[in-house]
Amino acid sequence: MPLLDVLPKINPANFGSADWRYGAVGLLVGSVVTPIIGLTFAGCSALIARHRGVLLTVSVVSLVLGLLLIIGGVTFLSDFGAVAPDLSERVAPAFRAATTKTVVVALLAAGAAVWLGLGGLQALRAGRTSGPEDRSRGLVVGH
Repeated sequence: MPLLDVLPKINPANFGSADWRYGAVGLLVGSVVTPIIGLTFAGCSALIARHRGVLLTVSVVSLVLGLLLIIGGVTFLSDFGAVAPDLSERVAPAFRAATTKTVVVALLAAGAAVWLGLGGLQALRAGRTSGPEDRSRGLVVGH
């Protein structure tokens, strides 16, 4: 589900409600995989084309996204603990399964985002994006 499709579903915001936070974080985590794929393509393109500023931006955004996913995962688990006692016997197993899936996706996505961010910063430090050769001519986009 695209990120912009999630925003109307979580409005109006009610940060004081564990139910709202549980639902909002669950929806947001489910929609974050596609932006990480986009950041990966942007980072690879910036590395190939030697665009240091773009690679730095992608790296920082990826690290921030990874941090937000970790915080969101912890919040999600905490809120599940608050929501779970009110669940009926019939729906509790489905909520536990959904919680497990969301936490796994959040951890994998956070790991990917942090890996992408640190890899981009490492490439910048190693100087893999600098040099006299302009490699952007060999980059074909949309062909």
